[in-house]
Amino acid sequence: MENVTASEEPSATLMYHVERPVFNEGYIDSELLHRKKRTPKSCRRRITEHLRCSSEKAKSVALSFFPILTWLPSYRVKEYLFGDIVSGISTGVMQLPQGLAYAMLAAVPPVFGLYSSFYPVLLYTFFGTSRHISIGTFAVISLMIGGVAVREVPDSMLLHKHCFSPLKSIEAVFSNIATTNVATLIIGLVCTVFLYIIKDLNERFKKKLPIPIPGEIIVVIVSTGISYGMLMSENYGVEVVGKIPTGLLPPKIPDFSVFPNLLADAVAISVVGFSIAISLAKIFALKHGYSVDGNQELMALGLCNFMSSFFHTFVVTASMSRTLVQESTGGHTEIAGLLASLLVLLVVVAIGFVFQPLPTTVLAAIIMVNLLGMFKQMRDIPVLWRTSKIELAIWLVSFFASVFLGLDYGLVVSMGFAILTVIYRTQCPKNALLGQIPDTGLYFDVDDYEEAEECSGIKIFQSNTSIYFANSDLYVSALKAKTGIDPAQLLTSRNSQLKYAKRDNGKSKTVNHDSSLKKHAVVLLDVELGVTHEVVNGSQKQMHVYSNGQRTENHNESESEDDFFLQRLTPIHSIILDFTPVNFIDSVGAKTIKSVIKEYATVDVKVVLAGCSRILLSDLRTLKFFCEPVTSDLIFPTIHDAVLHCKHRKNLPICPDIH
Repeated sequence: MENVTASEEPSATLMYHVERPVFNEGYIDSELLHRKKRTPKSCRRRITEHLRCSSEKAKSVALSFFPILTWLPSYRVKEYLFGDIVSGISTGVMQLPQGLAYAMLAAVPPVFGLYSSFYPVLLYTFFGTSRHISIGTFAVISLMIGGVAVREVPDSMLLHKHCFSPLKSIEAVFSNIATTNVATLIIGLVCTVFLYIIKDLNERFKKKLPIPIPGEIIVVIVSTGISYGMLMSENYGVEVVGKIPTGLLPPKIPDFSVFPNLLADAVAISVVGFSIAISLAKIFALKHGYSVDGNQELMALGLCNFMSSFFHTFVVTASMSRTLVQESTGGHTEIAGLLASLLVLLVVVAIGFVFQPLPTTVLAAIIMVNLLGMFKQMRDIPVLWRTSKIELAIWLVSFFASVFLGLDYGLVVSMGFAILTVIYRTQCPKNALLGQIPDTGLYFDVDDYEEAEECSGIKIFQSNTSIYFANSDLYVSALKAKTGIDPAQLLTSRNSQLKYAKRDNGKSKTVNHDSSLKKHAVVLLDVELGVTHEVVNGSQKQMHVYSNGQRTENHNESESEDDFFLQRLTPIHSIILDFTPVNFIDSVGAKTIKSVIKEYATVDVKVVLAGCSRILLSDLRTLKFFCEPVTSDLIFPTIHDAVLHCKHRKNLPICPDIH
């Protein structure tokens, strides 16, 4: 039925020849395949299983609700504490001026920004799952809050009607430009130029600087001192921060009568805040090899904002600039965020009055420089024009809707438009592992058909969906869940094995230095084959080691311990992604697939693609997908081509049958 030939020459091309009748769907469905018989669970049984409680389930719920209980008991003091202290101080130094400045955007007294930099950050330490993001005030969120505040309590210069509110703000500025305070303007311009230069230096020399230059706190301290010494408020009419209450204010119940007016704004602000926080959390989790729980992150942000609202705060989320500082200065856990919040508390309780002479124009300069990054997003327009016209349309609709309708209505319009594009481009996905029908080149869902058999050492994953910005994370999660291979968990297991192996070897050498034969027994549980192997490691002795399901020869103790343990992480050596159902892929999806290939390569699992249409291949080329380490050699026209390649790839013998 099937004949596979392979030349002995390394450069020879693998070829296979098949003789079989042409199957149609009618014949396949009636003769070749037979569906498995399943007894559906009753509704009562499903509810009972879901509500069933046990000590393990209770413990799991407690740990998921308080993530700090999962990492604090194993906190490595010697390894993490110094970095967390440096990171916490550096981040706290940034929290102070940004808290004061962004309170202006939110149209509330500056001290409220300090409160918002303390309470939510403290609470996130206990409820958050990210180890690196810095929770606190954020420019965009503060701007949205300011729009609501001015609408409910109108400013003397503005009306804040929603429609065309940014244009009306510009009109108000120019209509009152004759009343400009020259001293205030000069201070603001000098601080803006200084902060821009510092920001540029930090960006250029970020690899050489141990910590970023704290430009914001420098201008705050210097300008406060000059303002105090020259009595700028009294002599030159410069507006200053004014009275900052010493200590924490008692809690206060919000005014529930305004809730109906704030409902739509609350939804918009919560969506933006959570989107920013979870995006940053996932970026840094991927970089450092751990995972974040999206559901718990939503609960954590909700609890931080809800509980803090009784203590004179406004809505907070993660800050990109502070998160980069917290991570780059050596922060390992949220202990860094805790220390940053305590630094803010020290200022509020003890020395808040020092900042009373601070000119508000300095805070405006801090805001302007930090918002420059937003304007740089204009560079995305030509890139999106070349790579994805639909993403460009979403970008343009979001931009113009926000400018002409205000941030809240603009967000609703842009989200609605994005959802329309999703409906237009997507299908309901079904995820499956495929297996081969014996004596054919056909592959079907192993859960649906009895005849479908998985290939040893190979997982074939299929998701009946396209891959784009809204579901790329779900695709990766489904891939890991279906294949049972999570590189991050495997690497964690490997590090744990290395730790105990090195400790045991050290103890063995201490007990008997003269021993010429040292043995180390490692029991490997083969999760796929359901058997247990024992590997005996002697000094310079030959061994047989199963490397990702393969048998390798002549492993000895002189080889790298890291390589030895990495060899036994998983019996799976290859994963095939069936792209037959994929109709399109955007820039986010392409980056996700590339990261998947790189991530699995760290545990010696090769990921290849099969069944790409010519249109999809053209899109991948447009998106610059084919660059090292991803090349066109990883793409195959059919699943069977990919399977044969994975079985016979160079220097990788076929998986042995283990009994």
